[in-house]
Amino acid sequence: MDDGENAAPKIRVIPPYNPFTRESMIKIEQRKAEELAKKNEKKRRREEGEVRVLKNNLCLMQIELSSDSVQQ
Repeated sequence: MDDGENAAPKIRVIPPYNPFTRESMIKIEQRKAEELAKKNEKKRRREEGEVRVLKNNLCLMQIELSSDSVQQ
């Protein structure tokens, strides 16, 4: 059996045009605003997390340096 070489083309059904209502536009805009707020919150948390990691690494480096100076 052929792998679609002789298969009939698929017919794509296009739904009838339905203009947006005022209510549907409001819901779409609200959803977009919520998604943007979540995205910004996630970005802020990620940036704060990176800052925390950097601070922790700096503290560890300072401890290592101070323990090295004590050993010498």
